[in-house]
Amino acid sequence: MEHKDELAPVADAPSDAKRKGNTDLPALKAELQHLDSSCKSVKVQLQPQSEKAIQSIADLSGSLNTLQETVTLLEDVSEDQVSPMLLKNTLERITGLEEPLKLMAIAVENTIVNPQIAILREDNKELSAAVKMLREDLEKISSSSEAQIMQVIVEPVRALQAQISQIGEQMQHKEELAPVADTPS
Repeated sequence: MEHKDELAPVADAPSDAKRKGNTDLPALKAELQHLDSSCKSVKVQLQPQSEKAIQSIADLSGSLNTLQETVTLLEDVSEDQVSPMLLKNTLERITGLEEPLKLMAIAVENTIVNPQIAILREDNKELSAAVKMLREDLEKISSSSEAQIMQVIVEPVRALQAQISQIGEQMQHKEELAPVADTPS
């Protein structure tokens, strides 16, 4: 489904419309980069016996990069390209992810007990809360209608949401260890 009209000029939009509101996007991008960096540091520590939730956290990088690229595109959207209300709603919802992303990055950094085996702490309330908060905020964005939010942002949000949900489920079910890869002895 194409959304050509999303970036079509609005007839009544003022010609000197600036990208107001887009000034919050650099902070959001910084939090996306922070979480991406945290996930990459987890990836470096992965071992065959690492928990599945830890492995899933390490795999978030691709979805985070896609969302970051989409946010970069939003920086260049102005009110003369799209409805001012649609742009405002999109920016408000997407920048609302800043705090949950920050908490998730901190939780990821503080969660690994032993870098040699990458096992979650027994008391991982901080990570559980961060996963829940981020999942709920991503759900609000992904369930928004076309009239509420620019659809260009929805697909990357849904991809990240699916991965965050998977991490949450893996933490709940506590599938302790991923299958150990066969290694020659």
